[in-house]
Amino acid sequence: TDNSSATTISSQKINATKTKDASKAVVNDATDLRKTSLWQKKSVTNEDGTTENKYDADAIYKAVSAFVKDYNSMIDATGVLRTASNMVNTTKANSKVLKELGISVDSNNKLVIDKDTFMAADMSVAKSAFAGAGSFGQSVANSAASIYSSSATTLAKLQTQNLYGSDGSYSYVSASVYNQFT
Repeated sequence: TDNSSATTISSQKINATKTKDASKAVVNDATDLRKTSLWQKKSVTNEDGTTENKYDADAIYKAVSAFVKDYNSMIDATGVLRTASNMVNTTKANSKVLKELGISVDSNNKLVIDKDTFMAADMSVAKSAFAGAGSFGQSVANSAASIYSSSATTLAKLQTQNLYGSDGSYSYVSASVYNQFT
């Protein structure tokens, strides 16, 4: 048996699984950000007794923070894939609107969100950045869906590799590694 080959395949499976899970989380976050209920203004009574309709900035911040966290996990998992590169470029192209929301891009292409700036921002800007059909959030979700699909395909291919050696012998190392990750 070729243990280095089995180790390589197991590490590829781990990376593909992380990538698949991280990209699915981003797609789910983007779906949550498009929910109408998140963007419905609610009647709020101010300290002076007046009432006004306002966005629930806490709920919106929580949803955007989840998106930021999972986006960063996906960047960690995907490395230099072309789709990830496209996603990073989309993020950079939207940096001005994201900055209005207190979201910046660090030197590792990860998002950083400042809660105070976000909470003070105009929530209609957040809505346009994350809830619309052609929004930044939806563009990232489309890239994440593509990354998910690619990862799932990679995992499927890896699951069938290296169970038998080139001489036809069964590889117990590969099978035990395989069983750990399925």
